[in-house]
Amino acid sequence: MNRYKCVRRTFNTLEAAKVHASAIYDATGNIVVIEAVRPSMWYVEITDTFGGDANYSWVTRHKVRAYSPRGAMVRIGRASGLSWRYVGNDRYDSASGATCAFVSEYDPAEHADLRNLNTLLEN
Repeated sequence: MNRYKCVRRTFNTLEAAKVHASAIYDATGNIVVIEAVRPSMWYVEITDTFGGDANYSWVTRHKVRAYSPRGAMVRIGRASGLSWRYVGNDRYDSASGATCAFVSEYDPAEHADLRNLNTLLEN
């Protein structure tokens, strides 16, 4: 499913974006351009914590297709059964505080050679 972006708002259908755009004009009087938004690939590392800090005594790595880092963590949460909350610096903590996750954009040059990289691509 595509999403469409119009002036910092995202719509699920092109028709909804057109209705919104019809009332918005730029400085020259032209209707604002509507662009399709595609999901990005995100790299997520999940590890345990010790004293509130990432411990890395074990780690799981995931490649996730989502529209945002938060969307990537929603997918991770559905797959793992854990609830995650954002604590800052691209870090999410599980509700129990026993695990944490770090989210960054997936870079094939940096992340493609990692072993045991789980992939969550379904839309």
